[in-house]
Amino acid sequence: MLCSTIDAVLEIMRAAVLELYPEVHVCVYQTTAGAELVLASHATCGDVCARTLTEATCKALERGVVHLSSPADRASSCAHAPADRLTICSPLAGGGVTHGALVLIFPADTQRDTEYLVTRVKSIAQRFAVAMTIVVQREELYRRAHTDELTGLLNRAAFVDEVSRILAAHQRNPRACSLLLLDLDGFKNVNDSHGHAAGDGMLQLVARCLLEHVREGDLCARFGGDEFAIVLIDADAPAARGTANRIITSIEKLRVEGSGVRCSVGIVSCEEGDLPWESWDGLYRVADAALYQSKQDGGGAAVLAGV
Repeated sequence: MLCSTIDAVLEIMRAAVLELYPEVHVCVYQTTAGAELVLASHATCGDVCARTLTEATCKALERGVVHLSSPADRASSCAHAPADRLTICSPLAGGGVTHGALVLIFPADTQRDTEYLVTRVKSIAQRFAVAMTIVVQREELYRRAHTDELTGLLNRAAFVDEVSRILAAHQRNPRACSLLLLDLDGFKNVNDSHGHAAGDGMLQLVARCLLEHVREGDLCARFGGDEFAIVLIDADAPAARGTANRIITSIEKLRVEGSGVRCSVGIVSCEEGDLPWESWDGLYRVADAALYQSKQDGGGAAVLAGV
């Protein structure tokens, strides 16, 4: 089974279970950031089962094994299981992590062999848990390869790949876009005065600040050290300068251990219908020259490259 997303795994699992047991309500749960598992969209249980599961309400999650809840034995049943239905629930876990849960709710008058059902559900859950684990591991590998570990922003390689795609798309369908290169002024003083932990804290604050000033669809990356980059989609030179100035003002207010930094910015804009650079290398050289000019002029300001 080769699936690229958790949603795809859950949809295939739901379909497989319904093919085996068309009379059953299939409840699929996904793990959230908290302790709860939330009912996923790939559920066919209507209002029969709970919207969320926890270890307190589901014995399968509490014990880490498949569990049978029967109307004949409510004392050992899960709290979420309907009192008048046969319910089998199983965690979907792998690599020491619970990715979700599978809950099957059978009609009260089902004539199926419950011992066989439990064994079958356990087998189904194990197979799909393996698939989910592979997807999660693949996503984690992708995240590590494309993001900066400290800040969570794109790393340089991923950013350059995205910009190259934007430039190619710009040739087919011209639209305004701008590249901002940012370099922190005074960052070395933070490291020297307060240690690298404080420096890392400042970089994380700067990353959050940048994200607050970009829109969905824009790109934001840390290139390494104290250098960052942003691509603003559908932003001409005046819009890019406005964003750069707001970022500069916000960064100047950041403090770690009482120390702050300033920010120099180099801007290059591609207006709609205009593409003076055919590659990332050309675009970067022009923006970097503008950034260098900003620092030569004393820093803490944005310089727009001439087109």
